[in-house]
Amino acid sequence: MGGGQLGRFLAMQARDWGMEVYVFCPDEHSPAARLANRHFKADYQDLEALREFASMVSGVTYEFENIPPESIRFLSQHIITAPAALALETSQNRKREKLFLNKIGNETAPFALIETQEDIEAAQSGSLIPGVLKTAAFGYDGKGQIKVESADALAAAWLELDQQPCVLEGWVNFEKEVSILSARDFAGNLVHYPLIQNTHKNHILDLSLFPMAGWNEDLQQQAEEMSSRLLTELDYVGLLCVEFFLLPSGKLVVNEFAPRPHNSGHLTLDSHNVSQFEQQLRCLTGHIVGGNHTTYPNAVMLNLIGEDFSQFVKVAHRLSHDYPHLHIHLYGKDRVMPGRKMGHLTLVGDDLNRLQEEIETIRTLINEA
Repeated sequence: MGGGQLGRFLAMQARDWGMEVYVFCPDEHSPAARLANRHFKADYQDLEALREFASMVSGVTYEFENIPPESIRFLSQHIITAPAALALETSQNRKREKLFLNKIGNETAPFALIETQEDIEAAQSGSLIPGVLKTAAFGYDGKGQIKVESADALAAAWLELDQQPCVLEGWVNFEKEVSILSARDFAGNLVHYPLIQNTHKNHILDLSLFPMAGWNEDLQQQAEEMSSRLLTELDYVGLLCVEFFLLPSGKLVVNEFAPRPHNSGHLTLDSHNVSQFEQQLRCLTGHIVGGNHTTYPNAVMLNLIGEDFSQFVKVAHRLSHDYPHLHIHLYGKDRVMPGRKMGHLTLVGDDLNRLQEEIETIRTLINEA
């Protein structure tokens, strides 16, 4: 379900295993559909198409959060579906997500629910300004969120967001943004990857480092405990990404979670013996989770976003020649658009500092092309 680049990588993994791949997605030119044995080009709520889809496949998963949970519930009545609709429903609404995380004992940034004018007035005199006002539903890659630094700015931001139900998050003075990839199979076995460090530009992931700079066992244990709690409480099956803020105190607080493979985990394609996409497929097909062993001890990943892709094409052959450990992944999207993820580059090796220097040199070469 879904036809983006995450679905494309899942399709590639399934094809490597000798499987047929059916993609259900309304977009005629989606990256995953180009690799499909069959493309169901239909609305996600088209019950007749969903029924036919379920009759022709052995299992169903999804690759992004904006699929209606009702469609996943409908499919689960007919066919193996993982992750279940509860995880999707919880993650696609910030209100439900934060309340659920707090309920199970996972700390988040401080927040308030903004649904009425009275909520705005209460928040204006509270402690969450400066903060970020985010729509409760349908927000990703920075969409539907506005930074607010005063009481008046909060009221104006809510109007700008059409007075939708929102969450006001207090500003978190964090040292790093990090993520953990975890997987749980039908038997309840768990596996966790080491923490990845992420930096963003314009609210979109720009660069990921594996492992995070300053990784240590205490941080890893914190992250694993919080992720395991989430996996268990959701009775989750599949690959999950949890994003954290690392505070100066050394404590992790959850920012959000994604019930699917994640952009920050793309580097596992080249740095690990079992990628995040193979983990997803292993879980869906009833295998036990794979290991998290590295084929290279360090990796850095740079996203190609919007016009970065057009610039990259000009120097692609030179980069391939000059950097033998550079892995190029392009998503096959039909057109370049500002803010659109077009591909990514991963460098692997045994010296993280050197890899960081090299990826910044590559970025400069792309920018100057």
